[in-house]
Amino acid sequence: MVFQMPRHLKRVHRDVPEVANADSQSLRKIIGVGIFKHNIEVLKAGRGQLIVSRSSTGNRIAEDYVPCKFCLNFFLKDDLYRHCRICVLNDDKKQHSFVADGILLLDGAIDQNIPKRLSAKVLSKIDR
Repeated sequence: MVFQMPRHLKRVHRDVPEVANADSQSLRKIIGVGIFKHNIEVLKAGRGQLIVSRSSTGNRIAEDYVPCKFCLNFFLKDDLYRHCRICVLNDDKKQHSFVADGILLLDGAIDQNIPKRLSAKVLSKIDR
């Protein structure tokens, strides 16, 4: 586990153009995407360690955590709205559906067949 991810990226992956030209905000996005991809693989496999931004004091299950749609880090559902309001990658501070957006993002990343099911169950029943 790497604890200083920005330093790790700058030292070890400096030959990657996105990392070489990245400022601190861009590095946060790159780190968030990596953590999100790791967590999706853990959730798909049903085993492994979920990487969360802030761990809780009690025992929690994976379903208690939802990703922030801006930085892609995982937070408890109850704490997500607090984070999203101050997230440095958030462009729209007035939005209020952070948990719903995080759940949709998570469902879309885990289940790649959503468009097919949507088409079969919903779109086929709409009158034209």
